[in-house]
Amino acid sequence: MLVTARGMERIEGLAWETGPKEIRPGHTPAGPSAKVPETKPPAPAGPSEIAKTPPKGRPTEPTETKSPPGGPQPKQAEAKPASEAPSEKPPAVAEKTAPEKEKSPAVAEKTAPEKEKPLPSKAEQQAQIEARLAEKVASIELPAVPLRKAVNLLEALGGVRITYDLEEMALAGVSLETPVRLKQTDLSVGEILRQILEPMGLVYLVEGEDVVISRPPAARQHWHTVRYDVSDLTDCEENSPEQIAKLLERFVLPESWLASGGRGKIEIQDELLLVHQTDLGHRQVTDLLEKLRLARGLPLRIDPSRKDLSLQTRLTQMRPVLDRGVTANFGSPTPLPEILSYLEQLGQVAIVVDWVSVRAEGHPASLSGTLRVHQQPLAQALSQLLEPLGLTWRIASPGLIQVTTQKTAGMELELEFYPCSEPIAALGSPQAVLEAIKDHVGRTAWEDGQGPGAIYFDPPSKYLIVLQTPAVHRALERFLSSLRPPKPTPAGKSSG
Repeated sequence: MLVTARGMERIEGLAWETGPKEIRPGHTPAGPSAKVPETKPPAPAGPSEIAKTPPKGRPTEPTETKSPPGGPQPKQAEAKPASEAPSEKPPAVAEKTAPEKEKSPAVAEKTAPEKEKPLPSKAEQQAQIEARLAEKVASIELPAVPLRKAVNLLEALGGVRITYDLEEMALAGVSLETPVRLKQTDLSVGEILRQILEPMGLVYLVEGEDVVISRPPAARQHWHTVRYDVSDLTDCEENSPEQIAKLLERFVLPESWLASGGRGKIEIQDELLLVHQTDLGHRQVTDLLEKLRLARGLPLRIDPSRKDLSLQTRLTQMRPVLDRGVTANFGSPTPLPEILSYLEQLGQVAIVVDWVSVRAEGHPASLSGTLRVHQQPLAQALSQLLEPLGLTWRIASPGLIQVTTQKTAGMELELEFYPCSEPIAALGSPQAVLEAIKDHVGRTAWEDGQGPGAIYFDPPSKYLIVLQTPAVHRALERFLSSLRPPKPTPAGKSSG
């Protein structure tokens, strides 16, 4: 069955006009919607809903699949249905065809598996996605709307899922809130997406069934050398340029250096480090050196204007959001984007899905889940929803949560700084703290236990520098909190 629709749609300043468009049965457009089964709270319409349902007060042409009682029948409906058409065959013919359905059930059982269609190849999947991106849009107007809102609209119009390469977007200085301006006519969904991304230095890539927003491949693989002055960090022998270079090789993309078979390298010239890395590698080198300066009470040197650097961990910065109580009643299987959109509104935080990783592990785009919680912290609600699906969540940046697979999250290493003065006071020495952490988290999670993680105590700042997976960081933060003394009771209040 194919349904056609034409009309002008609007949502909060966005406008687009669609020509005749096929809506495929069983395919749900990718935009978010906020619907809670049973409780049904009021929810703002998302682009996916608007793509399917015209807004009130804005009539559209009636589709050809319906006509008023007694009115004229549409053209394709001129042929009467079989149930209404007079039988042109004698009853004897019908009697002959009936037994044929009952012939040899064994034969039907043998031939059934042969009728099963093989899964489409990656090339076929890519062709299907490119065909959807070729869907024409008669006109579109985006008056300074956030990038994510524009992408949600294009997901709905093209019937595709789009993944954000968040690290590469950050390198281009682009966030989900970057404003988009566009007014065009007679373009395909893919052409609109290209025109939105090009001024930002971004592209979209079609990889099998996945559409990814990232930087151009040549930019991602651009290796170059940058000089870093570390003279302010090398005030004693244990903080020599050689020691700083070792820190970088341990905590910045460890597998990218020559010693691990990569192309990255560091040359030392007096108190200068000549670092050969990709743009992503240089961004992480900068973050580590500048955070080390903050921890030691030194001024920023590489980019004093940066406002996004903080010694607070991602979890600490997001704690008010993650602890926010949420109530949801999705008792029956519901599309994952719908549940996430609802939690997003309750938690007042952006939640995106890494569809590339989700599909790589065999999950369909129509992945569904259930969630019943009452005033439960958002962090726990997310875990309860995602863990049965083999998924998890991570804090991509303050205010942004990314849903990905447990396997992918287990390979994602994040750098954090932890103040260690109170844990040292509780356990007696930095070495005792390091040993307790490894015992608590598990020694196989660390490099000396053949794991991926690294940990280092910086004596001048009394901070721990930790490179670990999101799950280990959550466990580590809980453990270190248990070593800190309880906060004193405010004056005038009884502790009992």
